[in-house]
Amino acid sequence: MNTKELKAQIHKGTERMEHDVAAVAASIHNGTEALGKQRDDIEHTLHDVGHRLAHRGRTLAAEASTPANLRTLALLATTLVAGFFVLRSLRH
Repeated sequence: MNTKELKAQIHKGTERMEHDVAAVAASIHNGTEALGKQRDDIEHTLHDVGHRLAHRGRTLAAEASTPANLRTLALLATTLVAGFFVLRSLRH
């Protein structure tokens, strides 16, 4: 094999390797972009879930406090009525 043929084979091999490296780089770039999009989608979904959970938590806290407030009001009313009857019975 002469020098020209050897140089041609080396050149061909180098071109093939450059082509393969470029293909791998493009594939990595595409994969990176796809992962970035998936990350953005997951982040958006988690953000929405967090807002919904916070809203449900506030709603649940408001609903939980309503019966407690009603019980307090009922207890106060019962105490006032009982006090009224006690005072009334003491006057007679």
